Amino acid sequence: MLRIMQADLYRFFQGKLPYVTAAVITLFSAMMVFVFQTAISTVNVSTEEDPILGMEVINGAEAVSMAFGAMNLIMWVVLAVGAIISMALFDSGTIKNEIATGMGRIQLYLSRLAVTSGLTVLFMAFFLAVVVVFGIIVGGLGDWTGDLVLDALQVFATQALFAVGFCSICTFLAFTLRREGAAIWVYIGVSFAPVILVSLLSLAWPDIAGFIAHYELASLMDLFAEHGALLTSFEFVRGLLVGLAYIAVPAVAGILLFKRADIK
Repeated sequence: MLRIMQADLYRFFQGKLPYVTAAVITLFSAMMVFVFQTAISTVNVSTEEDPILGMEVINGAEAVSMAFGAMNLIMWVVLAVGAIISMALFDSGTIKNEIATGMGRIQLYLSRLAVTSGLTVLFMAFFLAVVVVFGIIVGGLGDWTGDLVLDALQVFATQALFAVGFCSICTFLAFTLRREGAAIWVYIGVSFAPVILVSLLSLAWPDIAGFIAHYELASLMDLFAEHGALLTSFEFVRGLLVGLAYIAVPAVAGILLFKRADIK
């Protein structure tokens, strides 16, 4: 399994895709920091009204919360990469060759899920680091404390858990549909539909929207990023269990379907 993962990573980093993705993340990070800094300097609101726009200046420490608040936006870029990784294996015939050599299908599936998840978390960490660097450029280091670092590590860990849930859905679609274009478009539809539903319901039925948001990955990422410290123990554990379910259910279903699939 480790050999398969090493080969996948080698193929991925030999291409242009990781560097294009990193460039897109860097550009987005720069635009986000400088746009918010411009907004802060032109509006007059308190931190109670808006935690970000109420700042006097964006600095490295304050940029941490900003990055977590925007983390789910970066997910779409990263997970498109994950779909392409999985589908390239079918298009090139790599999967068929590995099955022919006696490699177990469970190992093949889990190795792709592990690679996609690892790269996703790597790009998330890269996004966080780049936003902090731009925050330092704009407003200096800021006030870094032990509590800030510990809180950031906890939030990042929960964000990574939910991100792996997205990866599990992505891998399931890639191995089930086995067509790159279809897998990406279906994934985008499946990922955006709950977000749009929650947004629409919040206009007329906020209680229903709030209930659904506790079981939808993108909303959970926002909830844990912005209000993680205010969650009750029940809400925190429930969120983690929902994230684990998003990982386990698509993975088990994908493995079962892949074991029965006729790979040509």
